[in-house]
Amino acid sequence: MFSRAEAPGVQNLEVSRRYSGYIVNGQVRLQAPLEAVRAQLLNFNHMDRLHRCIQRSELQYCFPDGRHRVCVQVRFCIIRFGFALQSIQDFTWNKYTIQAVMLPEKGDFTHGKICWNLTPNGSEGTQLRFRVELIPAFWIPPLIGPCLLKRILLEKAREITQNLERLATMLP
Repeated sequence: MFSRAEAPGVQNLEVSRRYSGYIVNGQVRLQAPLEAVRAQLLNFNHMDRLHRCIQRSELQYCFPDGRHRVCVQVRFCIIRFGFALQSIQDFTWNKYTIQAVMLPEKGDFTHGKICWNLTPNGSEGTQLRFRVELIPAFWIPPLIGPCLLKRILLEKAREITQNLERLATMLP
């Protein structure tokens, strides 16, 4: 069980602008076992279960070196600007780390890298730290700066956290 200071949910979220891109660092606590959380993050054909803005995800190829290539399509709106984006990501992982690298020639980002670090938190909990680096291949209006992105991403992080926890604790 978690103490009040260690309650499940989003613990920290930072968004910063760097050059023509964004960096997002965050930390969440989940009341779900690490193995189950990792399994949900690696459920490539059903990433849409994590958040409603993910329209489709599909495992495209498993490489001999262990990488998995995944196509992810998302759709979301910020203020009055709607975005339908696609990225092709190569995933690698071990017991405690999952990394996805976006292929710039096959999507809407000139650079993209996502890293999730998982650590056990008590007997049935998981601490999840993540870092996202994104450089979009499209124009983002100046109104959509780090402050607005942080607010929007915090809402999305909360939903993903709730869904991830729910999915990870469901019986098979």
